Amino acid sequence: MVLASTKDAGHRVAIGPGIYAEATLHFAHGEFQPWPYTYPDYAGADARAFFTRVRARLRAVRGAQPA
Repeated sequence: MVLASTKDAGHRVAIGPGIYAEATLHFAHGEFQPWPYTYPDYAGADARAFFTRVRARLRAVRGAQPA
């Protein structure tokens, strides 16, 4: 999951004038995992469960096989 931000930092990538992308969660071993720098509200179990449900729904809509 990528978070857009107006704050530049060494681990963020510029994607437009004054807008930066930060990899906030990565999907590994069947679930979303936080990075060491992930904000606590995104790293928590509720947020990760939400993104897992969104991922499953997107995959279903696109006709992908469950992971």
